[in-house]
Amino acid sequence: IMNGGDAPLTIEHLLLSGPDAGSFQIVGDTGEKSVPVGGSRTVLIAFQSATIARRQTSGAARIAAASSYSATLEIKDNDPHSTTRHTVALIASSGGH
Repeated sequence: IMNGGDAPLTIEHLLLSGPDAGSFQIVGDTGEKSVPVGGSRTVLIAFQSATIARRQTSGAARIAAASSYSATLEIKDNDPHSTTRHTVALIASSGGH
């Protein structure tokens, strides 16, 4: 999160939301509540999908299905130049075999 504005940016909270928010997790955050002009805060987000499997008609083999996951990182801050909450789209996929 970079502050390219003309005043310190206060970050009130971060929130993961959306249909697959449970598949994403904030695993690192430098945690600055106030980001100075030209400064930044680093947030690391990890993705972990549950294995999705289905049985073939014979029941002998399992095939992992390819799936796509999406969520949103919402950043609540005091930016006076923005009328909407800042967001980052999170998209991940797990390939099938």
